[in-house]
Amino acid sequence: MTISATTQGIKPGVTTSTNRPTVPFDGQVISETDTDSLKVYDGSAWVGVGYPIAVFNETQASGTAGGTATSGSFVKRTLNTTVVNNITGCSIASSVITLPAGSYVINATSPSWIVDNCQSRFRNTSDSTTAIVGMSTEGNSVYYGGSTCPLMGYVTIAATKTFELQMRVQTAPASSSTLGKPNTFGDGEVYASIQIQKVA
Repeated sequence: MTISATTQGIKPGVTTSTNRPTVPFDGQVISETDTDSLKVYDGSAWVGVGYPIAVFNETQASGTAGGTATSGSFVKRTLNTTVVNNITGCSIASSVITLPAGSYVINATSPSWIVDNCQSRFRNTSDSTTAIVGMSTEGNSVYYGGSTCPLMGYVTIAATKTFELQMRVQTAPASSSTLGKPNTFGDGEVYASIQIQKVA
């Protein structure tokens, strides 16, 4: 442990996730250069202080709709914009998210329009299993109602896996706006969005 002459504070040990102190003491703080995170030893394990995060959105030009839904089956939501991604080993391609081993807090939203009942899910496509089921919502097709399908949950994986944000709707009118109705305000349209925090 060193004292910084310029800040008069404690300078954390700089290391990597594979080169942590072998005999840490309770309360010891390290900075991991490969995960861009701070860890503190709680007496039995290294616990993250600042969690790495990734945020992916569907972003379209102003006036561009979110696409046409398919009735009765789950479809992959488009995620074509990386807002931030400082999770080491996390990537996205063709709206498929790759996550390394670890534990994650997931928050996502998926808009819809005039589809009646709808629901989203966070699908583990590596194992063909559903990791998180989103809330049940409804956007009335008779009165032109819109809805946002929220999804919140916690996922732990022991190895690298791929995931998709998917949504299912009850009614799918022949409209390119059923997966998101544009506002046409000139600032671009943001539809599906997912936030991922790596907590362990």
